[in-house]
Amino acid sequence: MRTVLAGAVLSLIAIAAFSFTPMGANVASVIGAGDSTGSACFSQVTALHPNAARGESTITKTDLNDDGTDDRIIKLTDAASCGTNGCIHELCVRTGSATELVTFGYAANDLVVLGTKTNGMYDLALNSTVNLTWDGERYAFGE
Repeated sequence: MRTVLAGAVLSLIAIAAFSFTPMGANVASVIGAGDSTGSACFSQVTALHPNAARGESTITKTDLNDDGTDDRIIKLTDAASCGTNGCIHELCVRTGSATELVTFGYAANDLVVLGTKTNGMYDLALNSTVNLTWDGERYAFGE
């Protein structure tokens, strides 16, 4: 009984310590939810932005291509990824069983998914002033 109780207490301490670290809070929410899309996405983003693994980020689930499957918007919030225009955002789109990191890399304080679509993907607004539309391969400045 003591062994089981001690193991449970140590597990709770490890979870608490992991959850309150900058990276831990974000990765724990992805891993803890059993979110294979989020995990695959975060792995691709950290390969592109190594500091992301040490810093904070927020992951938002949204369906960018209207296929009924949640895609991911990752906002990197570590000091190396943020500047006067805001923080770098990256996008991962799920198609079937594959998760693809879409070339993005725009910096903004706010990224909003708009209700309009271009070439099958929802348009995006950065900082409520710059609209981006999908050109078939990437998001580019809209008209």
